[in-house]
Amino acid sequence: MKSTKYIITTILLAMLGYIAPLQASKTVTATPDSTTNSIHSFETLERSLLYGLSSDVNGVVESALFNAVNYKVVYPEFSSERLVTTLNQIALEGRTHTLRFKAFLTLTYYRDQDKFESPSYLADLIDIKDQNRIFYYLQDEIQTAQFTSN
Repeated sequence: MKSTKYIITTILLAMLGYIAPLQASKTVTATPDSTTNSIHSFETLERSLLYGLSSDVNGVVESALFNAVNYKVVYPEFSSERLVTTLNQIALEGRTHTLRFKAFLTLTYYRDQDKFESPSYLADLIDIKDQNRIFYYLQDEIQTAQFTSN
């Protein structure tokens, strides 16, 4: 029963990761009042991310962290104080080191997006099959910045 819930939740989050950016981009470009639709799309993105980050399943939380980076790359103007607060909480109090570290990397990207490559460059690093690829990049950039600033 528990494994069935895990599988269903993982599949739903993976589907949401594929569908939400596609629906949001269609919504934003299809109508003249895109500001209203954009705000609604961002609220939907925020809700889905917060839901995934609140899961008791580590894999679901990791997937939500990947989706958070993915959404920020696709929509650089997306911002959410609630999401940043949740990311900060996971970075400090996450159940595993992996969750804490990935939350830290995601949080750093949300706070200092200008210190990283352009979204078009990062979009090439987003890989659904290898979700760690973008996190490796973020880690390398943060470490490089720390070494060069000292």
